[in-house]
Amino acid sequence: MLLKYTSQSLISPLCWEDFHALIGCPISLEEGQSPETLVVMSDHHSAAVLQLSPGQVTETVEWLGSHFHELRNSFKPSVVRQSNGCLLPASELYSCLHPYITLLANLLGYMGQLEIVHAVGSVVNQSKSELISAVQTIWQLTVKLFDPWIQMLPVTLLDGSTGIQPPWSEGDVSIASKVVCQFVSCVSCLQSNCQALVFTEHDVMLLVWQYYQSVLTQPLVPSQVLTVFHIQLRKLSWQSFFPTTDVLRNMLEFESVPSCYVFLSKVIPNMNWMAVMRKFELEVAASIPEAPCLFHCTILQLIVKMLVKKEIVETQDCSLKSLLPVLHNFHWYHVDARAFSSICLWQQEHSNPLMVFCDSSWLAISLRLLRQAAEFHPLDEAPVGSDALPKRCRYIQLVVTMVSRCTSQKDLSRDVFFVPVKALFDTIEMCVVKDGRIPSQDIAMMLSEFLSLLNHCRPRSLGITAILSTILKCIRSPSSSSRSVLSLPFIAASCHSLASMSHMAAVLETAITTHFKGLSSTASQISRLWSEVLTMLEIPELSLDEFLQACVSARSLLTLYAHALKYLPQCNNLKQEFDILSQIVQWCSDIQLTVDSEAKILLLWHKAVDLSTRHIDFGGSQSDVIAVLKRLAAGMIKFGEDKQSSGFLGAIGLGKRSRLSTRFRLLSRSISAAVSIQLSSDLSIRLHPNDPGHPRDTKVSSVPSPQTEKALSSLESLRSNRQYADLTSQVDEVCSTLSRPSFCLRDVPELLSSLANTLFPTSLYLRVLPM
Repeated sequence: MLLKYTSQSLISPLCWEDFHALIGCPISLEEGQSPETLVVMSDHHSAAVLQLSPGQVTETVEWLGSHFHELRNSFKPSVVRQSNGCLLPASELYSCLHPYITLLANLLGYMGQLEIVHAVGSVVNQSKSELISAVQTIWQLTVKLFDPWIQMLPVTLLDGSTGIQPPWSEGDVSIASKVVCQFVSCVSCLQSNCQALVFTEHDVMLLVWQYYQSVLTQPLVPSQVLTVFHIQLRKLSWQSFFPTTDVLRNMLEFESVPSCYVFLSKVIPNMNWMAVMRKFELEVAASIPEAPCLFHCTILQLIVKMLVKKEIVETQDCSLKSLLPVLHNFHWYHVDARAFSSICLWQQEHSNPLMVFCDSSWLAISLRLLRQAAEFHPLDEAPVGSDALPKRCRYIQLVVTMVSRCTSQKDLSRDVFFVPVKALFDTIEMCVVKDGRIPSQDIAMMLSEFLSLLNHCRPRSLGITAILSTILKCIRSPSSSSRSVLSLPFIAASCHSLASMSHMAAVLETAITTHFKGLSSTASQISRLWSEVLTMLEIPELSLDEFLQACVSARSLLTLYAHALKYLPQCNNLKQEFDILSQIVQWCSDIQLTVDSEAKILLLWHKAVDLSTRHIDFGGSQSDVIAVLKRLAAGMIKFGEDKQSSGFLGAIGLGKRSRLSTRFRLLSRSISAAVSIQLSSDLSIRLHPNDPGHPRDTKVSSVPSPQTEKALSSLESLRSNRQYADLTSQVDEVCSTLSRPSFCLRDVPELLSSLANTLFPTSLYLRVLPM
């Protein structure tokens, strides 16, 4: 009778209040009270005037659901199919019963929870299977009870067509929230009374998820319905929800429904993901071996995609950041390379690359997560996955793509590129140092991807200049623990990955220099280090000439020396060897030395003199060797000048002061004189001690060539030059050595080695020169 007159609005709400008191149902919730506090207790019901048996409760719940279902169906729309598809005007159930909604909602919640307490209590001491069966029955009954009030309803229209009718309109949102609130209260009650099923595949939360996924993620569900459900469903105990493999797949599909995707982003941080991960690894994997991989891939894909969605990250209560410490402890070795590459590709296509410069951006947070998933920083106790290398390379490719795209932005300063490039290098460096077992070829592969940044940048932009500068700075300044590990792979990587010969020359020179930095080794150990360099050095034959010219322009003298050492053993005849000798002398003539590069040229000088004697010993032309040595000595004397002699000002003694150090100028003059005095005016070479032609030989008269006289005079003048006051002992020693007729061409390399190691003791690469 109450329901009949209520549907006709012929009864006062006070009658419903009396009825509530009669059966022990609270009239309303207190302000701010959560629906979970409306859990029905047995002593609460005992206070009611009218006692309902369990059978009567079940019958009442079923009857309430059927009555309101029939009432809602009675409000059949009188419209034909709408222009916007199959979505119809909202049901009139709420507007018809508006004065009674609060009381009816409380009645539904009370009866639903009373039924849950009775039904669960009857099987609480029974087997787990009976409890599972009872929960299924209770759930269906609860949904049927609230179905007329909350369900999207298919309706057959007067013309025979079918449409979908929302349960409430935008104007009914406030009162509809009370009904949904009571529905959620029933769900909470059911869950609290079924603790034995919590965090299993039979948990109540899984039933809630299935309902949400099947009913609320459909295309035609209006926003006013979703908003109410999302507010109320967030109050559930999501930390006890265990998502099955099917649920994980469903989560990925939510992206097509933006509001549902936002809701998912709100509840995901509340879930106990560490417990979920352990359950997948220890239990689910026993029957589904690929389950741990599916789990980790799904979570990674979900979070990465959510971090790009503005409608998610720009909300005030976005709590995805709170997940990062938890995700840090995930076992990311389960993620396979194919899935990881797919996620990186999505990130690459949907992200604003400029965000890579902002360390606090959501993209930066996403990149940190992907870096963790790529196993750059694996947990100490976790194994390294078999796909770690391709995942690491793919992550590097992602960052490289982001940064390289930004080089086309003309409004960016060159300074901004330092941070992301340095951070990427630090990631590789820390990974290599922490692991300690990564093979050299794997390190080279990662560094190849890192260096490919130079290939993808916009040519001749400020960005590529800044990036090259940063890369060289990274190579020069690694930690002491990674210097020896990274320098050789950098050599191999630059040879295989760089398209620009100038870039290759710069990177190779820096890597080789770094290889010898900070060591304290013997000559034999330095020789081994040079052998390691030669093993890694592989210059593309088709670009060899261009590469060598780039080395000369970039003053990459160690690289040129390494190239000469590598190719000399491949010579099959004297002509090929002499061609390398001529090439070395040409490099020495063309190079524009600086203080930073001056010591390196000593290696080439030493090799040139050594090859000259070798060429003659094996029957080569002396005249060819003399011509080469004259060019070599002329270049040396030029480097030994205190002021530049080129140009008009140089010709009149007003040239610029030399940029080279005094010790190098001394060495240049010394070796220039040492070579010159071996070349007599009659075009013969002094190969042996006391050979004729020495300009200071009093027993045999000879007239030194102008070049020889100039070299000797230049050297001897240093004794009175105040610039060389600190080097007086070396000047005297060299002058004394060169004045002896027994000093010949074969002694020049030894003199050069002695001076090099005395004057440049910290340039360890020079210790390869035999003393």
